[in-house]
Amino acid sequence: MKPFPLLLLGLLLSPAFLQALELASVPAYCPTAQQARLEAQREQLQSRWDQFLARKAEYVRAFTGTQVGTPKAAAALQRKQELKLEADAIVDEADQFNAEIALIPRPPPENPARRGQRIVEGMKLLARQLGWSKEKQARLVQALGNLDFDGEPATVADIQHAWVDIKARGQDQALMAEAAAGAGPSLSSAGLQTSFSDCGVFALANAAQLPYGVVAARANQLLREGNWRSAAERANPESVFEHGGLNGGEVIMLAEIFGQGEVVGRYAFAATLHGGRPVMINVVPSDGRGGHEVVLSRTFNHGGETWYEMINSTQDPSARLYLSEHELGIVLQERGVTFRPEPGTTVKPLR
Repeated sequence: MKPFPLLLLGLLLSPAFLQALELASVPAYCPTAQQARLEAQREQLQSRWDQFLARKAEYVRAFTGTQVGTPKAAAALQRKQELKLEADAIVDEADQFNAEIALIPRPPPENPARRGQRIVEGMKLLARQLGWSKEKQARLVQALGNLDFDGEPATVADIQHAWVDIKARGQDQALMAEAAAGAGPSLSSAGLQTSFSDCGVFALANAAQLPYGVVAARANQLLREGNWRSAAERANPESVFEHGGLNGGEVIMLAEIFGQGEVVGRYAFAATLHGGRPVMINVVPSDGRGGHEVVLSRTFNHGGETWYEMINSTQDPSARLYLSEHELGIVLQERGVTFRPEPGTTVKPLR
């Protein structure tokens, strides 16, 4: 009888062969005495698994097409068993490693009020260390204390409906003309936000009319120096923009680095724009979750109501959104942050 081909993929169907190696990360709260050992153990396990995968690939290349009943088939079965034992041993050690990680006690969650106070104190300390003037420090303290919720109570459905209406207007020619005839600075956009949570950087770049790269570099420097951030975030500021982005206090500090920042309430937005100052605001995005920083650039009257022009870094840089004061109240989270250039202030070059 003619021997049948040996289907090697069928020989590799055990769980150890099919799964990727799942290794828990060593958490930042891991005790220092354990951290180095666990990091080394994790690296060793991953290295062994990578070497196993290379041997598995070599096995497939060597025995693909091998026919049942031949000496090569017997060698294939023996080698397959050796690889399975190797994989099982690594997976067992990985399970033990993950179990040890799971037993590391988590610190209790920080009280939100205590966390907020810690952030404020850290920012005040950094302002002193940076040699800010007493006037600048006082303005920072006042702004940090005023950054409270300022929107209307709204459900997720209310927020989503408001955004549908706002976006459906598109580049309405009548609204564009009314905005152009209204009050506020004529701002250009710093660019289009991609997959990172860097809307705060874009908002300040738009409000201050600075290149995105200049503001981003200063934001990274601020995150490296800010003791209110974790050690891991300070060592890798870019990670902040992968998970959440800047907080409101950091936006205020950046505004003070490039000029003057001031917190204003919702019903002062129009007067602020009439004074020539843009307003950065934190809104609830269209999915009803989280926060997103945008800029109000102009205000105008439409249908007997106050309306606003908005620069949003997630849309075409040449486009603008238009929303009523009522819609603004629905999507707004905190009070706004204005920006004013500071005469005679020159941003020190980065080292």
